[in-house]
Amino acid sequence: MRRLALAVVLLTLACSRETHAPATATQAPVPVATGTASAPTTVTSTNAPQATPAAPSYQKSIDWLRTTRGFHFVIDVDDIHGEGDLFRTAIGAERIRVTMKEGTWIAAAKPEGVVWFREERGTRARTATPDGGDRLWQRVTIAFDPQKKEGAPLFEDGHFRFTDANTGNTHQVWVNARGQVERITIDGKPHIQLTITHPDAPAVVPEV
Repeated sequence: MRRLALAVVLLTLACSRETHAPATATQAPVPVATGTASAPTTVTSTNAPQATPAAPSYQKSIDWLRTTRGFHFVIDVDDIHGEGDLFRTAIGAERIRVTMKEGTWIAAAKPEGVVWFREERGTRARTATPDGGDRLWQRVTIAFDPQKKEGAPLFEDGHFRFTDANTGNTHQVWVNARGQVERITIDGKPHIQLTITHPDAPAVVPEV
């Protein structure tokens, strides 16, 4: 009986001496490091903010439109539709060949003003300005850049937008990654849309 009592006492003392390791908090996952023993390791993150592409320069795009050697164009000025090519040897020395519903013309800047020639069956004859020809010439050859109600054009949804401070017309200008104008629309009177293709690689318009 004494032996049983002694065993119970010894067992109680042994249990009281047990130590319990403290609970450890759950650790957050450690980022994966890359590298070798001879090169420093780099910790990469997949949540790094992405850089926002810078907006193109409106002024540089207008300067390109004013000075480029030329381009192929499609233009609508209200009910006047034309398609053709602009060729420029210098600012103020432009020539265009344009086809409208009545035929094809070549127009050129001369000291006496803009002169028009009708193309027909391989020949060219000087003629009066066709209907709408003067407005078409101005919109194709001149980089129209009016005073803006906003002070400067706004860049949104991939294009510039502003309001003409004088007329209230809304202008929109699309440019490509190289800063070349691709399309211009003017909502107002007149309504104008100019689309440009083959920038800086125009078809040569013959001298007249």
